[in-house]
Amino acid sequence: MTFCSCACTFNPKQWYPRKEDDKSVACTGLPDTGFGMLPRDSSDLVAVSTSIPHVRVPRGIRAIQAAADGLVALGTALEAMPKRRELSFSARVGSCYRHHSTDSKDECGYVLKGNYMISKSTTPEKQAYWREKANPMNLGLAWPGRTPHSGGYACDVILVDRDGRDCFDWRAGVPDAPRCSIDAKAAVELLNEAMTTAGALRLTYEAWHYEWGPGASGCSHPDCAKHGWPITGKPGNKP
Repeated sequence: MTFCSCACTFNPKQWYPRKEDDKSVACTGLPDTGFGMLPRDSSDLVAVSTSIPHVRVPRGIRAIQAAADGLVALGTALEAMPKRRELSFSARVGSCYRHHSTDSKDECGYVLKGNYMISKSTTPEKQAYWREKANPMNLGLAWPGRTPHSGGYACDVILVDRDGRDCFDWRAGVPDAPRCSIDAKAAVELLNEAMTTAGALRLTYEAWHYEWGPGASGCSHPDCAKHGWPITGKPGNKP
């Protein structure tokens, strides 16, 4: 709360339900750099190749060298997988490096809105509800500040079937999550097998988040399969 109160302001009169209309949070006081926060022009960031076999990378994706090399290694791993040849799946990169302010503004928004509503709530039940909402970790987000993405060593990667459909997203395994021609749990494990071969570690409670390099942490194949299912993208989903 202290970080967000110092870095951001909240105007409840401009708070609207639709994100595109909501102008209630401004974060002009966020630090530009810091420990684990690479500036946008950092020389440690390199362009990720857009011509990796079996890996779709949008133009403009950047990461530290270890992660960029890891995605190239992912292409090699996918090429060698018998299951990939059988099922014709591939991988899609969503993002790698993101300046911390991209996530911190949204996260501080939940903190400030939640605490505002706590102060306005007249019953313990309503206060408990908004206390839950004021904690970004309960929403599958991180606390504002540095993240593996702001350090450039994490990438979000999804398995895609032969028809180009995502096989899972942040709701991996829940009833209304995306479906493709491959079972979602099998898709998660296939991707993790390939990513482990490519030297990555997976965040235990996110099926799409992988890290490389000195700061990397997480599980690898086959140990990741022991973690909770469905994977809802929340720390509380750890076994």
